[in-house]
Amino acid sequence: MTARRFVLNTAAGGIDRREIISAPQSVLYDLVNGYVDGRGKPRSRAGTALEVLFSAGLTKGLMAWANKLWVFSHASVTSDNPKYDVLRINDPEQPSATLVNIHFAAPYLGYPYVVAEFSSGRVWHFWIVAPEVWTPDTAMSVGDIVAPTVPNGFYYRAGRQGNPSPVWAPDVPRAINDIVEPTEANGFRYTVVAVEGDNPRSGSEEPDWPEEDGAQVTEDVDQGAPAGTPGTGGTDTTPGGPGTVPSPIEDRYGSFNSRNSPGSEAEQ
Repeated sequence: MTARRFVLNTAAGGIDRREIISAPQSVLYDLVNGYVDGRGKPRSRAGTALEVLFSAGLTKGLMAWANKLWVFSHASVTSDNPKYDVLRINDPEQPSATLVNIHFAAPYLGYPYVVAEFSSGRVWHFWIVAPEVWTPDTAMSVGDIVAPTVPNGFYYRAGRQGNPSPVWAPDVPRAINDIVEPTEANGFRYTVVAVEGDNPRSGSEEPDWPEEDGAQVTEDVDQGAPAGTPGTGGTDTTPGGPGTVPSPIEDRYGSFNSRNSPGSEAEQ
């Protein structure tokens, strides 16, 4: 049987397979790589062009993020196309497991949120940040995250080296070379380089710690008023206490108010 070519430029409907031999020319019996638009006109569907080919079986999924198209792999794969990049992810409990499937991948709060399944049978949810790549002689603080120069599926968080020093507290004795850390860690610790007085101590309020190498901060301690400073009455001359009543102020009633007190005359 020879098929007869027929130009179909309008259609009265979609696919209709009720008639096999004498199908009407106003409908379609089958349509491959095409579609019918809103006006009933059949259109050819655009084909798929191969733009980039990665190592077979090593990459899964596709996601648009940060002006690039991203695929995922359990191995280090290099992209020769600047439009594409490969994000390596690994099973945290079994790094040797291969990536089987990407169930979900989309940007969330500025970073990729990925649900990946591995040959280990585990399904992991990743929220992937984008840290700076490690560079030599770079100052880092506790908690900073860095990526290795050769991706291996892991990022690394800076931690503390050595034991922690005492945390600042009020009214604590101070001596030269004492080391103290802020109550809220800022990546610095502070060494006492100078003290004043016979019994130096920390202040009652935590100072504002400078976050700069070599910077200095002073803890102000209220030592009280000097001895003999005039106060509000009496003759006590202890530090910070009351002093004698200065002239020309006079105590009209002596050491207590005698007005209407027992055994005394009322003042007229």
